[in-house]
Amino acid sequence: MSSLRDEEILIQQTKKTPTPHLPYMTVDLSAQDCQFYGHSWQAAGTVGAKYCIICGITGYCPGCIAIPPINTAHPFYCTKHTPRHESFEEEVQL
Repeated sequence: MSSLRDEEILIQQTKKTPTPHLPYMTVDLSAQDCQFYGHSWQAAGTVGAKYCIICGITGYCPGCIAIPPINTAHPFYCTKHTPRHESFEEEVQL
């Protein structure tokens, strides 16, 4: 025969304990961080142009667009048009 106390223990054991919510960690990045980690591109108002939300540089992909969309845009290849180095491919095959 079970007692009321046994039922209370069983109920306490089956209750889930809430998982703590961890706060998000924010990191302040500077323009120098783009040299180490790469740029964080966002689409600019002009078609084909992009700008880095960290350092503010404007760029475009010469593989996607042959002529710079803005006079101040710097050429940065997108992932699709990044040139491959033959020496790197040879190292990978070895």
